[in-house]
Amino acid sequence: MMAEHMQIIWEKSVTSVHAERVKLIESTIFEIEKEGLSVALDKYELYLVLDEAISNAMEHGNKWSKLKTVKVEFFKKNDDSLIVSVYDEGQGFNSKNVGEKRSEDDRLSLRGRGIFIMQTFCKIEWNERGNNIRLQLPLSN
Repeated sequence: MMAEHMQIIWEKSVTSVHAERVKLIESTIFEIEKEGLSVALDKYELYLVLDEAISNAMEHGNKWSKLKTVKVEFFKKNDDSLIVSVYDEGQGFNSKNVGEKRSEDDRLSLRGRGIFIMQTFCKIEWNERGNNIRLQLPLSN
């Protein structure tokens, strides 16, 4: 999924602060709807997935540094999925240590729960550096 080059429909960058996190989630959902794209998740599920990805970028990637930004962009992969990409300015991490599917025990863990949640609702993958996650969201017909 990472090797594809698609035309970006929308993008926005914000500083890594709590108040900007919520605004970024809400504006991403608004812009997806404005483009007439209907994901096969309800609004709560979409909010949850975006919240996990953006929160992880701000917390783990940027360490809540006001000097670093998180960028979200999205584009249609094809007629059946939307790709939402979240970038941070952190050092990244080795995503090969994350397995394809997290275990049920991760639902209650303080760490790893977000990845489990995201994998429940969409396909995810990281760039090689580990500072960009791509969420592949199914579109509804």
